Amino acid sequence: MSINIVVGAYGALSVIAAIMQGVYKNIPLGSALIMGFGGILMLAGIFTTDWIAVAFVGVGGILAHISAIINGMKMHGNINKKHHFIRFGLTAFLVIGMTMEQKIW
Repeated sequence: MSINIVVGAYGALSVIAAIMQGVYKNIPLGSALIMGFGGILMLAGIFTTDWIAVAFVGVGGILAHISAIINGMKMHGNINKKHHFIRFGLTAFLVIGMTMEQKIW
């Protein structure tokens, strides 16, 4: 299975989450925009090559993670460490996978 499928799914789900956050307005609009932009960058990463693809996926994942931290603080008043540890691990997996897929090394 290509890493592009996983990146595409994660990016698309991030965009859908951003849209839903905007519709229900339970989090700040800026956070929804950050999440959406991160998802769009991840999706753009599957249509580019070399270091640009890796950078898009990495920056997109980081933006989605930042948005998740903002959302957690807004909705629950604290940070769920387990959730963010898993999210960071997924982003690292995607960046490493894209690096290997692009045969940069």
